[in-house]
Amino acid sequence: MPEAFAQRIPRPPAFVDAQDCRRWLAALSGEHPARAHAALVAESNLLNAQPLAPDERLRILELLREAAHRACSEAARRFARRALPLAASEKAAFDANVALARALAKGYAICLEAGAPGQSRAPGEAALAAQRSLATLAWEQLDACRTGIESAPSFWRAAHRIYSAAEALGVAEDAVEDPLFDERAASPAAVYAYVLLLHRCDAHELEPSEFESARRHLARWSRHLKFSASPPPFFRLPPLVVDCAGSRPPSQVPPQAGRLRYLDTAPLAAKLKRRLQATADGAARATHAPEPGFWRHLYEHCCKGALVRLPASGKVGGDCRLVTGLDAAHYYLSGRKPFREPIDEATLASWEVEKIATLRMLAPRVENGFSRSRGFQVETWQLIEASGGELTLFRPPDAPGRLGRGQLVAIKGPPDEAYVLARVHWVRLDAQGATLARVRRIPGTPRPAAIRVAPAARADGQWRPGFVVTGGATPSLVGPRGAFRPGDVIDLLDNGRRSVKLTAFLERGIDFERGSLGSP
Repeated sequence: MPEAFAQRIPRPPAFVDAQDCRRWLAALSGEHPARAHAALVAESNLLNAQPLAPDERLRILELLREAAHRACSEAARRFARRALPLAASEKAAFDANVALARALAKGYAICLEAGAPGQSRAPGEAALAAQRSLATLAWEQLDACRTGIESAPSFWRAAHRIYSAAEALGVAEDAVEDPLFDERAASPAAVYAYVLLLHRCDAHELEPSEFESARRHLARWSRHLKFSASPPPFFRLPPLVVDCAGSRPPSQVPPQAGRLRYLDTAPLAAKLKRRLQATADGAARATHAPEPGFWRHLYEHCCKGALVRLPASGKVGGDCRLVTGLDAAHYYLSGRKPFREPIDEATLASWEVEKIATLRMLAPRVENGFSRSRGFQVETWQLIEASGGELTLFRPPDAPGRLGRGQLVAIKGPPDEAYVLARVHWVRLDAQGATLARVRRIPGTPRPAAIRVAPAARADGQWRPGFVVTGGATPSLVGPRGAFRPGDVIDLLDNGRRSVKLTAFLERGIDFERGSLGSP
């Protein structure tokens, strides 16, 4: 056999029975997490290509799934809730999780296919294979929700195909135990409904703790929802519709043709209304109980369909200019002048004053490349929607720059003639790589300033870039996160030098804090 041809033949998997799989996993536990993750992906794919008895394959997959779940949870820390688009290392970790979830889901799907008419199967194995395949595929959806990335068409095609197979075998409503999914038994149909609802809930708009609460409630409540081949005869809310022969996510607008299935969300709407009423009345307001806005969000997005989607026409409200980050915003709002810590020349020796004067003469030459060296840039976004103080923005694929939830931005666009400050409320990446974001304006007119905690109150006395925002309901100060605390006396240097007192925090982002101002 020629050597080149022999190299193209894949090696057999490291194990072909459950006993050898246990030994392999025991040896794998001491490996570096990234290498262990890669090994799980490789062996799962090799196992899928290996002919095995369905019951033995199922036993092996049950062992691999627990280890894979731990590996995916560990890897998710490297990309969840990061700025978008993901950095190369973050994207690699995300893709590795997708590969592992897909490989395991495919293995369970192979077991499910073995239960087709004419094939012998033990009772319950088909339901177990279908439920596990969908629940493992749901890991990919969870990662997508936590990251703000829309699931690819291939994900939906796989999910629809697995549910259709379970339905054809008559096991879609058969519940099985799955501690990795929920403490209660769940059927393939319940997991499928859960996957559809995760997409509809627009997780990128929720805080991380809110999304985890939504995930738990949707997993529990999805078992009360039913699929049908025809729309419900009477409904106040339109059902979710999926084409099980297609590759698109659920919608409340039925496709013209296809193998359609309808999910009646009325039982979910009733539960959400009861929770909303209870929290509004003051009942069930435990320390960590979700606020009414959380239940309202789930009701409007999962049941009423209050989703924000990219318009087909592209540009709607004109172009906006966007600058990301406090330092970059200070640079551009200062007339492209780098921030320099103020110096009291009266306290310096004559030679120090002459040195500073020389440096100031050379400064323009350095400033020509300052923004490029710091990565500062003015990005162009398209305005999609403006509502009150919120703007929804669109950016086409492959545009430079990253944007993250909670970041400070400076934005200028219709109808603004000058930059205003805003906070990124949420950001999402669609399946084609286009970015959709919503920002909330900080009311008032920002004025660049140098700020520091009065030296008497803080030992370092370091000057930092910041903004004084006036013209809103409350004058406020915007500065780097952790730069000051409520009650601090702040030295301000904008049009002149003065001292103010920070009375309370108004909001916090990932890179800034805003506080109200009063007299010292």
